[in-house]
Amino acid sequence: MDKLPAAVNLRCHSEYSLASGMLRLSGEKNLGQLAASRGIGALALTDDNSISGALKFFRCCKEAGVKPILGCQARLAWGEADEEFRLSLLVRDQAGFISLSRLLSQAQENENRRGVIDAGQLSD
Repeated sequence: MDKLPAAVNLRCHSEYSLASGMLRLSGEKNLGQLAASRGIGALALTDDNSISGALKFFRCCKEAGVKPILGCQARLAWGEADEEFRLSLLVRDQAGFISLSRLLSQAQENENRRGVIDAGQLSD
């Protein structure tokens, strides 16, 4: 059984979260190097409604010896309800990544509520 990392941050925004993230995914002092220097063994990227930085994040974490966890901070609502909420969605494997990608794409195509995922669509 693998040793558990000393610390795991499950909510991190990168340069791909324009309003809330400033952490770089490439170059010197990237997010992977920063995490490794602080003893963080695993890290989740949860940019706002986006997985655009997933490949860069995966690479910079692997190069620094940090376990990458992919996901996003999604905007959700129940059906036609007016109230929205935010939830960090993390993926376990490639199938989960494909499902998350599909959910985010469908949310962008929703003309009435662009970028909002219907919470009823979530499954394991």
